[in-house]
Amino acid sequence: METAETPYLKAQKEFYEKAKSLGLSFNDIDSLQKLAISANTLREIEQAEVTTLPNAKKYLEQNYEKGCECPACCQMVKLYKRPLNAPMAAGLISLYKKGNGNFMHITDILDGLKGSNGGGDFAKLRYWGFIEEEANDDSAKRTSGSWKITPRGKEFVENKMKVPSHVHLYNGKRRGFAQETVVSVISALGKHFDYAELMNG
Repeated sequence: METAETPYLKAQKEFYEKAKSLGLSFNDIDSLQKLAISANTLREIEQAEVTTLPNAKKYLEQNYEKGCECPACCQMVKLYKRPLNAPMAAGLISLYKKGNGNFMHITDILDGLKGSNGGGDFAKLRYWGFIEEEANDDSAKRTSGSWKITPRGKEFVENKMKVPSHVHLYNGKRRGFAQETVVSVISALGKHFDYAELMNG
């Protein structure tokens, strides 16, 4: 009984045929087999001449700012611009007041804080160097979920410094900051929170 051709196998077959028609050479057949190329990616492969994994990496480095499909895994790759928003600034003030320089779990940090949008955004404060995560000793958990404020974070909360308003993230890692705008803790809070109220409450 003949096995039905799956969309993946069909796309892989098309890729091999396209590679052969272009006269492309591959140093490592194993690398070629790892290239899970969808049919929609074939045109981009031809245009970019992505023939090996190193070239695929180079292709991503040249196109990730605007967003592109990874020729190796077919996932969307993009440089993201994330803001230091009001709930993040308010959460940092909460840690400053409650933590006393010690590690504190995220649920306790954000407890009672109106307008909080969860621990995901709060954790991004690490990209500005404002918080430090406690080591995770529980293999059943992905992270410890506990944070403490850094000296830099304290300076920001005390309104002694300004920082770039947005961080650039690629694959979950910081790739610099947007330099056109800087914010203080007060301007980051905006109209959503009152700085004096948070500090004195």
